[in-house]
Amino acid sequence: MARILLIDDDPGILTLLETVLSGNCHNVQTANNGRDGLRLLEENLFDVVITDIVMPEIDGFEVIMAIKDMRLHPRIIAISGGSAGIPKDGLMMVANAMGVHRILPKPISIDELLEAVKDADVLKTASISCRMLPTKS
Repeated sequence: MARILLIDDDPGILTLLETVLSGNCHNVQTANNGRDGLRLLEENLFDVVITDIVMPEIDGFEVIMAIKDMRLHPRIIAISGGSAGIPKDGLMMVANAMGVHRILPKPISIDELLEAVKDADVLKTASISCRMLPTKS
């Protein structure tokens, strides 16, 4: 089970990804902006940080830089529906230079997200059992 911080300014995406990741045995905390995400990073240890890139006030790149400045070492997965004028190749280069583990486009493929989390080498041994959480109706 990975401890995951999910940061996105879109409440629909937060709810969807929290439900999917929690249902796959992960402990998920959410923040609806970069400022709240950084506050949670100061108070908790996370294995993975999944952050949107384009957000008001503190964007995903600023969150990533703050993680590096705080000398934290979670794997970072960046998600983005828009690049604020940066071409896709440029966005990938910036993300790679910043040490981002993976960048996923919006709309997010759930399979790609789960694969990226698994790839981040944060899953415990396969012998850990997990009871699937009931879905909200």
